[in-house]
Amino acid sequence: MKIRSAGATDVGKVRSSNEDSFGVFDDLGLYVVADGMGGHAAGEVASLLAVETIHETTHADPVYTLHDVLHYGVGNIPGA
Repeated sequence: MKIRSAGATDVGKVRSSNEDSFGVFDDLGLYVVADGMGGHAAGEVASLLAVETIHETTHADPVYTLHDVLHYGVGNIPGA
């Protein structure tokens, strides 16, 4: 079976800029959406940082599984 994935965000009807980010990590079967919470300071920075952190963490060290990272959080994995 072949699976295709894609991502897109939309500015919506209220705001003038889009602060949302997404990550498509087909190699892990992981798809991330980070809501930038429009109207809050630096929402676009926070949403991008969230996606980048998940990507870097899940690809950096094969000792930790994706489950470990998502369940315990970055820096909180027991024995790490």
